[in-house]
Amino acid sequence: MKKEVVSVCGKALLLFLLIPWLINFFVPVVFTFPLSLGFGGAQPSRLFLNIYSTAVALIGEFCYLLLGKAIEQNMIRQEENPAEEDQPKPLKKVYASGFRDIVLYSLASLTLPLLLYSLDKLLGIEGELPKINPFLSLAALVVAPVIEEYLFRKVLYMYCKEYGIRRFVLVSALFFSLIHGYSSSVAGVVMFLGTFIFVYFFLATLYVMYRSIYIPIQMHICWNLTTIVVIGIFHGEKLASAAFFTVSLLILLYAIYRIIKTKRLMATGVPA
Repeated sequence: MKKEVVSVCGKALLLFLLIPWLINFFVPVVFTFPLSLGFGGAQPSRLFLNIYSTAVALIGEFCYLLLGKAIEQNMIRQEENPAEEDQPKPLKKVYASGFRDIVLYSLASLTLPLLLYSLDKLLGIEGELPKINPFLSLAALVVAPVIEEYLFRKVLYMYCKEYGIRRFVLVSALFFSLIHGYSSSVAGVVMFLGTFIFVYFFLATLYVMYRSIYIPIQMHICWNLTTIVVIGIFHGEKLASAAFFTVSLLILLYAIYRIIKTKRLMATGVPA
C-alpha cells in the first residue's frame, strides 16, 4: 500500500507540478527565441510585442488544457471517471444555496491582493508590479482562470479524491503556488504565502464544498482583476496602505471563518 501511495504521489508531482513548470519554462523560451534573432535591425513595435507575448501565454495555457484532457481521458479509460455529484453544478443552483457567502468570498478574493500589496508597502518591500498588456490582461481575466481551474481543481481533484480530500486541498494549493515561480525575495515569499492561503481556502476548499468549478473560476477572476486593474494600472499610489491592509485583513479572516464554519455544517448535514 505504501508503494502504491508513493507511486501516486510521484505521478501527481510529475503531472501537476513538473510538467506545468516545464511548460512555463520552455514555451516562452521556444517562442521568444525568434525575437532574439532580430528583425533586420528594426525594433519591433510595442503593439507587436504585446500581441506576441499574449500569444505565447495563450500557447502555454493551451498546453495546460491538453495536459488536463490527457490526464482526464486516461482516468476515464481506467474507470476512474468522477461520480455524477462531482460534475459541475449550474451556477444558479450554487448561488441559491449560499448567495451571501459567495459574495463574501468574492470580496475577499478581490481584496487579498490589496492586502499583500499594502503589506509590502508597510514593510517597505519593493515588489515587482504586474506589467500591463491589454491583450494579456484580457487573457488573464478570461482564459487563464478557466483552464487553470480545470487542470488544478477539477482534474487534480479527480486524481486525488480516492486518497483523501485533505490531500487534494493541500497538494492543489502547494503545486499551484509553486508553478507561478515567485522569487526568493521577501516580496516573493509574501506573495507565495498569500497565494497559498488564497488557493487553499478560496479555490480548492470551495471546489470541494460546492462541487462546482464555476466558484473557483469566479474567485480566480476576482484575484486577477484586482492584481491587473487596481495594482497594475493604478499602482496603489493613492491607496492608504494601513487602512487597506486592515480592512482587507478583516474581510479575509471573516471569509475564512465562514468557509470553515460552512464546511463543518455541510459535513454534519446542517444548513449553513
